[in-house]
Amino acid sequence: MYRLAILKTYYCIYFLLLCTGLAAQDKIILKNGSIKYVKVKSINETLVMYTDTASVDNYTQHFEKKEIALLEKADGTLLLFSDANFSAQKQWELEPDSTMTNWRKQESLHGNHLIGAQLIGISLGRLTVNYEYLFANKTIGIMLPLSLTFNPYFNGQPALTTRSTPPPSYSWIYGADVNFYFTKRPYNKFFVGPRLRLGEDLLIGISAGTAQIQIGWMLGTPKQQLMHHLSFGFGILKIYDNGAFQNQIITWMSINYRTSLRFPFLSKAKVKR
Repeated sequence: MYRLAILKTYYCIYFLLLCTGLAAQDKIILKNGSIKYVKVKSINETLVMYTDTASVDNYTQHFEKKEIALLEKADGTLLLFSDANFSAQKQWELEPDSTMTNWRKQESLHGNHLIGAQLIGISLGRLTVNYEYLFANKTIGIMLPLSLTFNPYFNGQPALTTRSTPPPSYSWIYGADVNFYFTKRPYNKFFVGPRLRLGEDLLIGISAGTAQIQIGWMLGTPKQQLMHHLSFGFGILKIYDNGAFQNQIITWMSINYRTSLRFPFLSKAKVKR
């Protein structure tokens, strides 16, 4: 009986130690439903490093974050692994790291200054030149346009105007855009941002200002010497001076296209010392 009591006590102690050991483990739940009891060593941008407590070999192994659904640490902390844990680069590009590295290298070799024009606007009475500066690793662009406006149809008067005096032969429209670029592709970028314009359009005969949100794409060639911007804007237009239509606010949209040259000599990466 005495020996039996000692044996029971021994097994109770062993069971408690075993439970304590299991409770001190980290638990990884994989997206395929498997559960692994491990000791997590470290977590980096893409991997979770661990040792398998059920194995006699104490060497370090790893899981990719995309394989893990949930990590429950020994202290009760829960870490949820989802697609949101990956950087915006991974969400937008979904390309191998080697491709992304090559894209970033190509992008770094080109300048931050784009000078261009909107030549199609000439048929609508606007001659527009643009300058855009890229910064924050080329993810943000400040674009400054300047438009010379005129009436290309000399025999007619603008349909909407009620002016008592003849309109001037030319006028100006100016403004600013802020473009937020969301992809790392060096010659294929999606962008969105605010678009502001103020001035006088002589073709339709109004002095007005517009505030819009525009979405669009910047497309180019692998050498990035000629870039194309195509965008769609949605917002409001406020008329300041048009006779009977003064101080009116209406909804407004625009379709915008411009071409730009990205000069290599404007890039520090091209300067040889």
